[in-house]
Amino acid sequence: MTQNRNKDTGNKPPNNNFQKILLILGFLVILVVFIGGASTTLVILNWKKLFGDVSLTPNINPLPTASLSPTLSSTVVPSPSPSSSFTESSLPSPSPTESSLPSPSSTPEVNSPISAIKQQDISFELLGCQKSTTDTTVQRVQCSLNIISTRENARVSLYSNSNEIRRSRIFGNGTENIATQVEFGSSTEPYSISNNLIKDVVLKAIFSFNKVPLEVNKIEVLEISSYLESSYYQGDIKIEFRNVPLSNP
Repeated sequence: MTQNRNKDTGNKPPNNNFQKILLILGFLVILVVFIGGASTTLVILNWKKLFGDVSLTPNINPLPTASLSPTLSSTVVPSPSPSSSFTESSLPSPSPTESSLPSPSSTPEVNSPISAIKQQDISFELLGCQKSTTDTTVQRVQCSLNIISTRENARVSLYSNSNEIRRSRIFGNGTENIATQVEFGSSTEPYSISNNLIKDVVLKAIFSFNKVPLEVNKIEVLEISSYLESSYYQGDIKIEFRNVPLSNP
């Protein structure tokens, strides 16, 4: 009896419950793997739709490298401090030299009058007389003047050799020379010339004397003959300059 029971026990098939459990566990594992793979695929597909083409890896920017050669924008030039800057006021003024100082024996400038006479509000300023040799025995003399009116509506006429009364002349070394022409403003005439003066405006006049002897080195008297037409005076005006030196041009 006992042996038959053992035989029956050894020939009995394994437990069906245990096999069912193994099948269920295997199915669950396969299901989990399948579901996980499908969900991962869906997440990847929907990621581009939701967030665009964005890389899942972090974007690491490289560190900036220092340039060995300075650029214009990165170079900082220090501004000089006020204490280190040199100004004209801080520089010592140069000491005057002999070349910068006026020489006491220097001749006056051509535009500087050496004498002035005023009559009837008309000022005659003598600038000087120059000589130039034209021959072995004679020379030419030119005397320059500035003529200025201190009032309005003044017309001045200058005479070189109009007649025996209205003429300009020079005296020197016992000789007399009559003017051969006169220049007044922009015009030159051999006998007389007129011009309207503007108040306080200089107008230059030049009297020329030809055939002056070479022995004449100084003008003893320079006589200027003129005529004034104005609202306050009409008549002749005679001007005399004495001891006028002759200079070379």
